[in-house]
Amino acid sequence: MSKRILLMPLLAFFGFVVVACSSDAPENARTDSPAEAISPVEAGSAAANLNERDIDAFAQQFVGVWRSVYEEREMLTLNADGSSVSSYDGDDQPAERWMVFAGDAPPPGLTDNVDPAKHYIVFVPLEGRPRVSEIGDFGPNDFEWFYLGNGRRNAFSRVR
Repeated sequence: MSKRILLMPLLAFFGFVVVACSSDAPENARTDSPAEAISPVEAGSAAANLNERDIDAFAQQFVGVWRSVYEEREMLTLNADGSSVSSYDGDDQPAERWMVFAGDAPPPGLTDNVDPAKHYIVFVPLEGRPRVSEIGDFGPNDFEWFYLGNGRRNAFSRVR
């Protein structure tokens, strides 16, 4: 009887942990409700459809040096010419090309499924498969993205 008394609270606890920790969306992911889907930059825009904005002007807002919010040793430099350099702890990774695109106008050859109503950033290495991320919240000094491959969230703050 004493084993049963000890086992029941443990099962109840683990059942609670499984339910509390399970989710279909990435942690801290934004929802698609109208009030939360619009970032601070978009809130001032008169465009009802996010894809009505000038995608080149939007992309230029990403140019600069960024530091990961989650890993301060991770840096990302996005240059106006479309080149990028990422570094970890001061060690530069191979350069890649980057671009921002609207989901209703993906670049030719992109095989990832994208939502026509959202914006994405893609990194194209010299060799290998492009990495596509959905752009989440965006402001002049910070932004976040969600990797399409695994749903992992990353966020960056502007250094300069």
